[in-house]
Amino acid sequence: FGSSSWTLEPPDVMAILLKMRQSSIPLEEFAGARPLNGIKTGLNKAYLVDKAVRDKLVRDDPKATDLLRPYLRGQDIARWYTPEPELFMIVLKSSGDHEWPWSAAANEMDAEGIFAKSYPSLYRHLKQFEAFEDPDTGQLVGLRIRQDQGRFWWELRPCAYYNAFERPRLMYQAIQFYPRYSIVRSACYGNNKTYALPTDDHWIAACLNSPAGWYFAWRHFLHMKDEALSNDQVKINTFPIARPVDASRRDCERIVERLLLAAADMQ
Repeated sequence: FGSSSWTLEPPDVMAILLKMRQSSIPLEEFAGARPLNGIKTGLNKAYLVDKAVRDKLVRDDPKATDLLRPYLRGQDIARWYTPEPELFMIVLKSSGDHEWPWSAAANEMDAEGIFAKSYPSLYRHLKQFEAFEDPDTGQLVGLRIRQDQGRFWWELRPCAYYNAFERPRLMYQAIQFYPRYSIVRSACYGNNKTYALPTDDHWIAACLNSPAGWYFAWRHFLHMKDEALSNDQVKINTFPIARPVDASRRDCERIVERLLLAAADMQ
């Protein structure tokens, strides 16, 4: 080994990768934004529910409707288009950055009492997860013990970008076996195995979903078990997005819209 850098890739492959980098713009710069990680609950079994549980919570207390929001898992995200999810997240933002009826309570006991009266079905559901013994380890776990929490044990940890999940965006899996970058326009959240790039730019979606993009990704992202790729935030920020010309952009808009319709029909 000498002082210069080295690689296991053949020279012709390195030449292609270099050409792609030189004729492109890093994703973060092109999009003017960084990917946002999905919501980390600290205890998924408490906050992530199926439709049956969601319907019961709403039936018992209709006020809970607005706090039960559709969410996507990494495995739910498809290429180009992702169907409406049938899973739900209890979105109880931290009262440190959101106004709740209990936000001005004098202490936690008073706040919990107000929460119980304000959203009785959600309170009963979450109360069972406040603290319990893990059957596998015997250790005490639960919402009160977790690190990811808001001001009170029933709240999610602070997050500055909840609104990003209400706007059109590009969503993708944290771990991929093939490119699954989906334009999502509906209001739904993502769990901690998803990322959301706050743009629905068709050109970016086309570059990420393209065979050339996967060729680069295979050599750029970290390889995990069974050769799955981890497209973490740091790595994907430097992903090369080809420099478009006006004609290419216009064609891309039209073609990607057709792909979205075709992918939706195939679901």
